[in-house]
Amino acid sequence: AVIAVIVASALERMDTTAVTTHLLRMLDTGSDEGRRLALRVLAYTPEPERVRPALVALYDRSEGTLREATLRTLIELPGESHALLASVLEGQDPKLVDMALAALTAARSTAAIEEVRAILGSVGRGTRHAKSLLAFFQAVPGAVREEEILAFLRLANESSLATDVRIALIDALPAFGPSPSAAVKKQLEPIVASNNRKIVESGLVMLSVMGDRGARKELLSSYDDFVDRNSRWAPAYARRAEILRRIRDLDDAIKDYKRALELGREDPAAQADTYIGLARCYALK
Repeated sequence: AVIAVIVASALERMDTTAVTTHLLRMLDTGSDEGRRLALRVLAYTPEPERVRPALVALYDRSEGTLREATLRTLIELPGESHALLASVLEGQDPKLVDMALAALTAARSTAAIEEVRAILGSVGRGTRHAKSLLAFFQAVPGAVREEEILAFLRLANESSLATDVRIALIDALPAFGPSPSAAVKKQLEPIVASNNRKIVESGLVMLSVMGDRGARKELLSSYDDFVDRNSRWAPAYARRAEILRRIRDLDDAIKDYKRALELGREDPAAQADTYIGLARCYALK
């Protein structure tokens, strides 16, 4: 089995035209492991149009992990697999939908963008695939319109969604450069009125990034007070620096990170996150 894996890994890097017939035969007669290894190699075939019909046939008649592996190969295969992708994304198998989204994300492909948008626009399906949808649009940020921003905010307002996922959705949206439109602000209203402090904070960060001065003042006030009360304590500056970095106030964030490092120089091992935050600020600049 180990040798077979090594051979498959080598074939992935080679022109396999001479063995295409043998690989296709393995899809019909090989063991499940042999089929999976053949699929690995066929993902890089120089003959995608010859291989695709056999893969579609295998996908239709297989199930479980073999079916998932076949779908992954079809998505990775050069050329057009839109009809199958559309069928999977419109289907009701959540595992296959997540797999299709993951493959599209890895390929940074917008081949089935309308089907992906349809999932995001459905609250029921969107909540089920929220993390996969976010990863996809982070991979293709140019495909994000205001409609997608609003759809993610609708998901973030769903109490059925885990709190950490809701926060992750809100925290990711400022990177897409949302416009401070009335529709976006309306979707943010229940978020900043939440009884969950972290959700409120994420909403205020997004409003601040969009230029809302009132949100910025509200967001920073507790951190400013905390620093005033603990002006010789490194974590106070590090916490405010983190918020400043999140709202893209990089110069002030750098000042606070440096102050935190200065105050905590006796114990640099305890300040790993502060060094990372400072590095992120310089990278963003």
